[in-house]
Amino acid sequence: MSTITQIEEMKERGWKVVQDGETITPKEGDRFMVIEGVVTVENQTGGFCKAYSNATLNATNQTGGVCSVYDNATLNATNQTGGDCRAYGNATLNATNQTGGYCRAHHNATLNTTGMGAED
Repeated sequence: MSTITQIEEMKERGWKVVQDGETITPKEGDRFMVIEGVVTVENQTGGFCKAYSNATLNATNQTGGVCSVYDNATLNATNQTGGDCRAYGNATLNATNQTGGYCRAHHNATLNTTGMGAED
């Protein structure tokens, strides 16, 4: 199944498309996706955010929920104390100052870490 097909199916199931330059704060039950551009994710406590293609998620202070990047997207995760950050395909996950939660890279994805806490 192509990424385009997956995105269309996700929109039909209630995922909200976030636009370049927006700032979001996902909580339990929220489902956001980014197709292009740069989006800021602040203080995520639950829910899901996903980025595709060449999009960038800049996530700070995540305590819960899941942020995932696919294709060639980038996730810059800073000060994560909980939740889950994931990279798939050829995506890049840059994790800085993580003290809790999980950061994972799958397939050919890249995980770069700096200043990790006790759980690295």
